[in-house]
Amino acid sequence: MKKLLFFLPILFFSFKGTPSKKFVITVKQWAMISAGDMTVRVTNDSISATGRNYRNEEYGFENGITSSQEKKVLAALNAIDLTNLKENYVDDNAADDKEEFDFIFEVDGNKTRTHVYLIEVKELLELVKCINTMMPDDMQIVYDEKYLKK
Repeated sequence: MKKLLFFLPILFFSFKGTPSKKFVITVKQWAMISAGDMTVRVTNDSISATGRNYRNEEYGFENGITSSQEKKVLAALNAIDLTNLKENYVDDNAADDKEEFDFIFEVDGNKTRTHVYLIEVKELLELVKCINTMMPDDMQIVYDEKYLKK
């Protein structure tokens, strides 16, 4: 009987599943010639966005995310090599008149930051696509293929 009581907790925890990474992803979208700015924050259980439009009017939203959405975000996050992410991905030859993006990743207590301006970083594009599926149509992060063609 003592052996059974010893193994029950082991069995319970082994079937519970692998705990997911704790993460906070922050994407700041802004421009020098301001058409407004927006900050999007995604965690294991929520997504929120706040910003100001070109008339300086505030807007925002907040929603919970499902476990399915969390898994998709984690898959996109796991595809990014955070240890080798450059500090800046900037097209130095481009005029400074388009949106710029700051990505801040806090994963299991480690923080990584990168700045992107008119450069394609495939893994970040995929992450933004994933995040945008959870965002209202009028609040999409504009880091996409169309933005890169500007």
